[in-house]
Amino acid sequence: KPGKIQELFSNVETTDNTAVFIDKEIDKVLVSEGGFQEMTNDKGNYVGGKLIGTNKGITAKALASYRNVDSSTITKEDIKNITEEEARSIYKDNYYIKPKINQLPNNLQATVFDMYINSGSNAIKILQKLAGIKADGVIGPNTLKTIETSNITTEEYREARIQYYKDIVTKNPKNKKFLKGWINRANKY
Repeated sequence: KPGKIQELFSNVETTDNTAVFIDKEIDKVLVSEGGFQEMTNDKGNYVGGKLIGTNKGITAKALASYRNVDSSTITKEDIKNITEEEARSIYKDNYYIKPKINQLPNNLQATVFDMYINSGSNAIKILQKLAGIKADGVIGPNTLKTIETSNITTEEYREARIQYYKDIVTKNPKNKKFLKGWINRANKY
């Protein structure tokens, strides 16, 4: 059963180039995210204090939104049984089209998309800070207009992304074990 987001964007047309681009980027994400895991120190693995895990990078909250159900109804088995098709649809709809990453300049789409998967609206806030505008985490007309003229490079975004990760570790040193992986992921872009 398709979720609300899938229904909202089912009429959004994508060009063949866009479809090839997003499929390629989702391929990268699926490799980065891996399969089922239930690390106890990853807060994305919990629903209502219960360890559920993630699969292909998909959290219970994201799966619940896609299936249009309450996240408390998602079980560990639901997570383990996420299909690649579901994961791809969730990534395309919830992490690319819905936040309007597909409307950003082409050179920034892949890295902002990957960061959005990794940190939600903070990916947009990083971009907005680089552009010198209010960092509200939402891509609206002002953000799009400013980003179009700001000529932010992927290198500048990558460096800001890495600094974001370092700031996370400074605030919570327990996250240091993730830093190398986060930086490696950012450096792919």
